[in-house]
Amino acid sequence: MEDLSQLNAASLGRLVLAYLKPIDGSYFWPASYKSAPQWAAVCLVLCTHWALIFFSSGSPASLKRAEQARSAKTHTLMTSIISWRKDALSKQETESALGGGTEKEGNQCLPEAERLFGLLYDDTFECPTNTSTPLSHYAEIEDLFKMALVRDLKLTIKYTTLARAMRVGSVSGEGEEAVKLASDHDNGEKLAKSLEFVAKVVKKLKIVDLPIDVLAEAKDLLSKVYASQSLKRIELLKLIRPALPYMAAGAFFSVVNCSLRGYFHSIGHWSACIEIASTGNRPAAVQALFSLWLGHMVIEFIERLDSSYVFRAEVLFKQRVRDGVLSAMLSQDYEYFDKNNSGVLQERLNRDSEDIGQNLVRFPITMLKRISWLTVNVFFVVFSVPPELLIPAFSPLLVTIPLQYFCFEANRKSDARQSKVAEKAVASTSEVIREIKTVRQFAMEPVEAMRYSESEGTMTFMREELNCQRSLVDWFFWSCFVTGLFATMWIGFDFVSTGAITSAQLLDTIFRINCHIAFPIREIIDDIPKMGKLLLPLGRICDLLQTKTTIEPGQFPCYLDAESPAHLREIFDGCGNSSGVRECALKENMPADVTASGGRRMVFSNKAGGGGGPWPPP
Repeated sequence: MEDLSQLNAASLGRLVLAYLKPIDGSYFWPASYKSAPQWAAVCLVLCTHWALIFFSSGSPASLKRAEQARSAKTHTLMTSIISWRKDALSKQETESALGGGTEKEGNQCLPEAERLFGLLYDDTFECPTNTSTPLSHYAEIEDLFKMALVRDLKLTIKYTTLARAMRVGSVSGEGEEAVKLASDHDNGEKLAKSLEFVAKVVKKLKIVDLPIDVLAEAKDLLSKVYASQSLKRIELLKLIRPALPYMAAGAFFSVVNCSLRGYFHSIGHWSACIEIASTGNRPAAVQALFSLWLGHMVIEFIERLDSSYVFRAEVLFKQRVRDGVLSAMLSQDYEYFDKNNSGVLQERLNRDSEDIGQNLVRFPITMLKRISWLTVNVFFVVFSVPPELLIPAFSPLLVTIPLQYFCFEANRKSDARQSKVAEKAVASTSEVIREIKTVRQFAMEPVEAMRYSESEGTMTFMREELNCQRSLVDWFFWSCFVTGLFATMWIGFDFVSTGAITSAQLLDTIFRINCHIAFPIREIIDDIPKMGKLLLPLGRICDLLQTKTTIEPGQFPCYLDAESPAHLREIFDGCGNSSGVRECALKENMPADVTASGGRRMVFSNKAGGGGGPWPPP
């Protein structure tokens, strides 16, 4: 039986080879001009089969029922909001007629803008809610949403302006609730989020008739807040100063690392070693191989130094920011803690410190690495190939870099949608398990199991659809990318044949341009929009570090010991108006145990309160 099975396998193999290699030996293999039509026909058949299975099956009935249920729920909520608003307006008119209504109360006859936006736009499917099923109240809810959006933006502007005015001095005529709300708007974060929400609304719902003056006022106020916070960044520079040597060392080793990688991490050097060996010069080939190995070992060592110094700088800076923020918090007046929620302060202590460390230490060094890597590779390409080859060799980047950017952006959006779909599936499951007693009491086990099965089937179909869309994007991008590699090689054939460059140089140029240059450029383009948000936590930290206490003592001592009368005169001569000392009083006949030296003590008092200002020692 064993011999028979071997015979059958051998016969089958011969039949396959006979089919793949007829008399001319090029029907399917090897890939050539003659076999290209056959390969294209097979790929076309497989592509058609793939499209029929994954793209033309249509939506399942469960998905259609889910869409109908979602539309019915949205319609019910829209109807309820409109009915509630009519009742509220009617009540307002009645109270106005009796003399008890106010304009402020009438302005509250609208839900929050974000809630109305959830009725107009589906974030999971990323489309307006009336796309699949027309909604009769959609236009009316859209009008209410515009009114609510403008109202919320005006309130944000009002409280942000009030908060910034409160930093200068007390504001009269405002209630306790207004002061509490203003404290939440003090750092400008809520105003920035409001403007981001407006930009999202304009992009998603194509709303263009928003009041331009209100938007301009909000943007102008936000720029003033950022400008005011930027004046105080000297406080943060004091905290980052001890981390600067480690940052400089990390940046230096990062540049050295990228420079060495630009030279040794090149496929051209590997190919050159093989070319030298093919000529029969084994000692030279071994020496080239040893040089390549030694360069890789040095790179690995320097990379450890790079990561260690950068990590030390980041950790040290984060710790100093946390220490400074907590010290500033603990020296604030009781009123500060009444106005600011403890959860907000804790988040500012932890999250803002973490963001500042990432933004001011890790991000600049990462960008420096990319720029260094890009510069080194461009340098080697420019100085290793003929000038006539540069423009044709770089020309594929005009297509691959924009294509790479848009394809990666599409994949990020697809990943975000998949995450939202997964969150909805988990939420539906956890709700059933959390309310298991209710399910058991009403004997709803079969109904909930069936509902879960239908919901899970719908989510599975959506995930599969997103995965197929991502596969199409990846297929298109990587096909174009590989085509760019071969286009560069095809352009360089003439230069290799004339001896202008070697085959190893051409191979090195291909991968430097299409890999080592194209991908860093795309990463830099991705991170450019993030640069505008890097310093957002910085303003909040600086505001806190600069907040002055008016009741409790400051965090620095308000006295200084003088060893002798001569030393005391030196101190007085050294402190002028620039030292920040309001009033200096020399206390005579101090007890001997007050100072370590038994001498006299100079006391600094502040006219504005009980504590002295920071005193730098002479």
